[in-house]
Amino acid sequence: MVKRHYRQPIITVLGHIDSGKTSLLDKIRGTAVQAKEAGGITQHIGASFMPKETIEAICGDLLSRFDFKMIVPGLLVIDTPGHEVFSNLRTRGGSASDISILLVDVIRGFQPQTHESVNILVSRRVPFLIAANKLDMIHGWRPQGTLSFMESLKNQSPETKERLTEKIYDIIAALSTYNFKGDYFERVKDFRETVAIIPVSAITGEGLQELLTIIVGLTQRFLLERLEVDYGGPARGSVLEVTEIPGLGTVLKAVHIEGILRKDQKIVLATPEGPITRRIKALMMPAPLDELRAPHKKFDFINETNPASGVIIAAADIEKAYAGSPFYAMPVDMDSTSYMEEVKREVEAIRIMEDKVGVVVKADTLGSLEAFVDYCGRKDIPVRKADVGFVSKRDIVEASVVKKTNDLRGVVLAFNVDVLSEAEEEAVKEDVPIIRGEILYRITEEYLEWVSQVHFREKQRRMEALVFPGKVKILRDYIFRRSKPAIMGVEVLKGRIKPKYNLIREDGKKVGNIHQIQEKGENLKEASKGMEVAISIREAVVGKDINEEDALLVDIPEKHAHQLLDEFYQDLSGDEREILEELTELKRRSNPTWAY
Repeated sequence: MVKRHYRQPIITVLGHIDSGKTSLLDKIRGTAVQAKEAGGITQHIGASFMPKETIEAICGDLLSRFDFKMIVPGLLVIDTPGHEVFSNLRTRGGSASDISILLVDVIRGFQPQTHESVNILVSRRVPFLIAANKLDMIHGWRPQGTLSFMESLKNQSPETKERLTEKIYDIIAALSTYNFKGDYFERVKDFRETVAIIPVSAITGEGLQELLTIIVGLTQRFLLERLEVDYGGPARGSVLEVTEIPGLGTVLKAVHIEGILRKDQKIVLATPEGPITRRIKALMMPAPLDELRAPHKKFDFINETNPASGVIIAAADIEKAYAGSPFYAMPVDMDSTSYMEEVKREVEAIRIMEDKVGVVVKADTLGSLEAFVDYCGRKDIPVRKADVGFVSKRDIVEASVVKKTNDLRGVVLAFNVDVLSEAEEEAVKEDVPIIRGEILYRITEEYLEWVSQVHFREKQRRMEALVFPGKVKILRDYIFRRSKPAIMGVEVLKGRIKPKYNLIREDGKKVGNIHQIQEKGENLKEASKGMEVAISIREAVVGKDINEEDALLVDIPEKHAHQLLDEFYQDLSGDEREILEELTELKRRSNPTWAY
């Protein structure tokens, strides 16, 4: 029987700022260092590798209580928390992250970046569990000097347990808005259907045993096939960052996922101009901790790495490589054509340049661009152009072309990138809005809010141009002048009246046009229900066309009535609807198709 080889799962940590992501990673690392007699911790580029022996030492008898033994060689925890790194951990339209820890502040619950994290996890189809952090902040919680949440919980007061349960239920309710079921980890019967919630404290370490045990359990139960290593094919991974290191020049910080990555191999990378191949000049890993303190030696040069690992790759002319793009590496004499095509397909699937009415989207990396475009798609925001890099004058020109067809789509949405000065000038000149920010979903929300405001203003503008329903009653003993013009006191029974509105009697006979409306000698632009005002009508004669206590209706033009009935009916008050229906019934006695 062929022996199967498995790599360590890649673990990412997401959550709102100040939810304790860095503290939790520090606690995991610190705990692992304390357990160094069982294997310790190995520092990778941008990641920490926790070997199997270390996890077994931390989790103690909890692993045996759950009745499974570790098959994976350990866990690779991405050190730098946040969406940018997660977004760049992409591969073949999905994520190189095997499982994610969504950190939620148990006191504050879901916050803006928590929601963004869930959206990104959903878009990348990454399984996740929730670490409900800051357990020690629950009022009345007494730390017990253990890494086990369950052991600590036994010694808490009933009131404290109740407070914690209420906070967990808040998290469960927030999850339900995404159609996810969630529950305390020990109550979960099927981890494929329910998100496990593990209370933890990054300060005291309580809950670390359960968190690490469940991560190992989930990866071994559901992800082993994904973790199986193929040493026969080319090396594959994701570029996390393109950066400069003094003395080495431009390098790639990357996560190596499959195959064996070796010095002197040929590496295939994505750039704005298309795929390129370069020879790997050097591979580096962080030096041991005692050597990291020496400024002259921060990295160890290595000849090869096994998956999964964080590594620095040095090669010539790689400045334009896309962060968030895949890479492949193989012997220099191996044909790389198919892998260049694969890289090209992956990039083209994300970058967009289409001749359609849509927004322009710019992002800092290919990974964040993919997440951005996906989020726009789920919000039904069409995209004309999507690319990586600064907002340029060309981007504004693209948006201005769209603006001529559709004002609401002639917009640039920019995530975590700067706007070039010439682009800003062009945007002012062409009146192209640029909506930018550092929280992905906030940018789209701001855009949709702007669209809503534009719609509202346009709706208000169109409504203001219409004649609205109104009904008045001529007051007894308030006839101030009988003709040329007739001036009388009226009460607005329903709706509103304005100067220039035409009035008719209840039998449909035309009365005339309101010339002026006054209240206590002041001219009014409008009078509404309940008001008693004086109006003047040049065409009417009191005693002939109208009389005291007559009711008069606003004579709405047919076209306006059609719009009110068809487009703005829900915006009318109940009184206004009644008058509109009364007027419509009156008009249709002589013209059955009136306002249809």
